[in-house]
Amino acid sequence: MMISSGRTAVALSLGFAGLALAFVPVAAQAQAQAQPQARRLPVAGDQVSLDPTVWVTADGTVTISGTYRCSADHAGTVLVGGSVSQAGLHIAMGANAATCDGLTHDWRSSERPPLDFVPGPARGDATLLELRSGEGVVPVLPNVLAQETRDVTITRV
Repeated sequence: MMISSGRTAVALSLGFAGLALAFVPVAAQAQAQAQPQARRLPVAGDQVSLDPTVWVTADGTVTISGTYRCSADHAGTVLVGGSVSQAGLHIAMGANAATCDGLTHDWRSSERPPLDFVPGPARGDATLLELRSGEGVVPVLPNVLAQETRDVTITRV
């Protein structure tokens, strides 16, 4: 998970999936610059959504959820996850392995950040990411299949 508040950033126990999702914006920009316009569009059928409500428990655990769909023709590992931002605080949520069979599936991710989010408006995103085998010094290449960014409401449960 990656937490940042203002100009200070703290990286906490990033697993490979969390690290990959933390760099999705960089990968998407590099992919967009390296490929012609037609190649930047998601593969037909690949979709991800983020529910409009983000849940925070009494202990501060943040949960985001949504749906995704991806086609069975992806050769790499496909992950689904997202992040939440509020008033300068940002948390990249852990990613889950996606089942790519052309059907719509629910997904959910929870993290306990060291700083508390408060009920109210926030910004969230969801990403469907394929990890492809790379070459040379880059063993894995992230490929953004679908992404959604939207306003969300943080609600205490």
